[in-house]
Amino acid sequence: MNTDKKELVFAELQYYDRQGIGIFLDGKPADFLAVCDAIHVHEDDSFMRDYIFNNRGSLKAIRINRIAGDCL
Repeated sequence: MNTDKKELVFAELQYYDRQGIGIFLDGKPADFLAVCDAIHVHEDDSFMRDYIFNNRGSLKAIRINRIAGDCL
């Protein structure tokens, strides 16, 4: 992952964290820094995001799940 993409992921997840939007990694609550680290360490893997909205249509949480590179 190039530096520009890393900075974008960091900024995006930091924004969600500051807005109080829950961030989950592989089904567990996670700090945005831990998620950024996991994404950067496992660069060969893909990550799928699920955006969870409340009944008013506001973003409530983001679930990020790692998909092992050999599964693709």
